[in-house]
Amino acid sequence: MKSTPHNYAIRALLLLCLGCTGSSWGQPRLDRLDFYDKANNALFFVTFEYDGGGKNTGRTVYMSDSTFVRRTVFVNDAAGNRARETSFNFNGDTAGYTTFTTVNTKPTISAFDQFGLEQLGGPVSYGATATNEYDVSQKGATVNKMQYQCDVSNNLMRVNVQDAGGQLLYYAIVNSSTGAITSPHRASPAPSLSVIGSRYCRIRLTIDKPSVVNLDAYTPAGRRVAGILSTICGPGNADISADLAAARIPNGLYLLRVSIDGATALSRRCAIVGIAGGDR
Repeated sequence: MKSTPHNYAIRALLLLCLGCTGSSWGQPRLDRLDFYDKANNALFFVTFEYDGGGKNTGRTVYMSDSTFVRRTVFVNDAAGNRARETSFNFNGDTAGYTTFTTVNTKPTISAFDQFGLEQLGGPVSYGATATNEYDVSQKGATVNKMQYQCDVSNNLMRVNVQDAGGQLLYYAIVNSSTGAITSPHRASPAPSLSVIGSRYCRIRLTIDKPSVVNLDAYTPAGRRVAGILSTICGPGNADISADLAAARIPNGLYLLRVSIDGATALSRRCAIVGIAGGDR
């Protein structure tokens, strides 16, 4: 994201929503958060990654048009608590990092860019004021209020971000059933995408229900340039081959994205050189 006040606010929103969320909700895990402003304009969405034991190991942020923003991986301390997050841009370069500490008994978040420069204007702390409600403070003053809304089964449904006076600024809708990354229908083990030479791709995955698998090519800026493959697979193991030449993609660097039932399952960079259509 560019360093603008708006994007600082969005980054703070993301960190605070994720910082205040815990494991006490009814659903086993969060799969996706969709963020909106108070006028209901879509801002961005976040998908989450889990290891074989169901432990959250990372997340990826996309703008509302599915443009890739950054991928973040987590580091926990010996007690299993989140200690640090490191974010990477499209090229795999470090884009920034976030540290998690406790100050005066309050969980505290500090965000930095790749050069170690503070991104939020200073550490941000939060503390519960009531059931599912938090005050967010910075430099001794309340700057935001967070409100969590659950259904009758205590499943987290929505997160409201308010200003210090309680006026709505942003909100996030929680999705725990987004196709391939949902717990009951998650591809397991994690799907793999191999690029053979500069022309062929191989996708291997295991799913437990019939699903539509797509392979698409995007520019580094997030513009979709070609649909390479669309097929129905499963349940069970699938080993799919795709010919990049058939899609007549111009030479260049692309992000190849595999989606299952519309949810991004994985992506990887690929340089396409010297195939049919590549000199256009």
